[in-house]
Amino acid sequence: MLTAEVQRQLQERNLPVLEDSDATVSSDQDFYLADKALVIFYPLYAITPYYVGIPMFPISVYDLQDIATENGPISLLSANIA
Repeated sequence: MLTAEVQRQLQERNLPVLEDSDATVSSDQDFYLADKALVIFYPLYAITPYYVGIPMFPISVYDLQDIATENGPISLLSANIA
């Protein structure tokens, strides 16, 4: 699911991809949590040319609720707190 979302954003944002790159999401993928999003990122030159900068792909925590573990960070971020 995460790899498909990264691929979708690459196409939607029309980002150039290096020929030998692999824009898949691995089990040790770099990421951070910000606001209400999981942000997947890759090092420079990993999947895009340098001029693109660090390629980052925000994914709404609400889109991840089906795969989030109960009481995990994604579930906590997506909770409606009154």
